[in-house]
Amino acid sequence: LTITPDVNPAPAGVAVTFTIDAKVRSDADSVSFEFGDGGTGKIEYNTGCAILGGCSTIKHTYAGPGLFTVTASGTIGM
Repeated sequence: LTITPDVNPAPAGVAVTFTIDAKVRSDADSVSFEFGDGGTGKIEYNTGCAILGGCSTIKHTYAGPGLFTVTASGTIGM
């Protein structure tokens, strides 16, 4: 699973959109994220995903500067 930020580096206080290279397309799909600063998030299937053909983005805002490793895990396409 590849995770790509829309800005890098991002200024503190600015929301970063992370895109994964696969799409959440069904109720069985979900991807959990750890943003490296203690923050977490999840992409889960919803009606919007059905309309868009799948969901593949999540946003996170870092409070301060630093180097952060973002990780993701979950199930897609099972």
